[in-house]
Amino acid sequence: MDAAPPQGLGTDAPQAFGTVLKMFAQKHSLRMVMIGSGLAAFVSYGMLNWIPAFLMRTQGMPIEAMATWFAPAAGITFGIGILGGGWLVSRAAQISPKAYGRIPALASLAVAPTLVAALLADSWQLSLVLLLVPMAACTAYVAPALALVQNLTPPRARATAAAVLMLMFNIVGLGLGPLYTGILSDALMPGYGDDSLRWALMGLLPFIVAAAAAQWAMTRHLDKDFAG
Repeated sequence: MDAAPPQGLGTDAPQAFGTVLKMFAQKHSLRMVMIGSGLAAFVSYGMLNWIPAFLMRTQGMPIEAMATWFAPAAGITFGIGILGGGWLVSRAAQISPKAYGRIPALASLAVAPTLVAALLADSWQLSLVLLLVPMAACTAYVAPALALVQNLTPPRARATAAAVLMLMFNIVGLGLGPLYTGILSDALMPGYGDDSLRWALMGLLPFIVAAAAAQWAMTRHLDKDFAG
């Protein structure tokens, strides 16, 4: 005779993928964090994948300086952005859950003027210094978005919900962000030459604004969704 399954196995089983997708469709905050994070990932991947080429091709940064200066700058700023975004939201969310939307939105807005300043700088040294801010700010959405998904889904759905959000990061962000920037640079090449990448990166500005708008719009639903 077969042994009976362990008690509670049915209640501990993970929720179906379709059920998790339905949560994202039905809960306003989850829907908006997916949209806002997808747009933010589009910007961050599109920007970060092409900044090295911009510094070398457009600004004339030597490849030796890329290894000496850009690599550590990138690693440090990415860490600051991800850890800093999570730390700020964890503290501010004790006062209001709206911090899950406000802080990523403000970080997204901080990307726009600093990125423009860096792209218009007249030397690679100044560009790299100015890029420290957008390179940190463009990753500040990651930890708050993942934390929000964990807080707004039941325990049996959290792993799948996090995977759905990461899928959005990769399909929209990694899959489309660099592709868009590269296509735009190629299209501008006949008229702008090596400056085409400068203006292609400028083409990310509308997506930065859209990401901030979606992240801020999420704040209208957070109080209700956390209470429910």
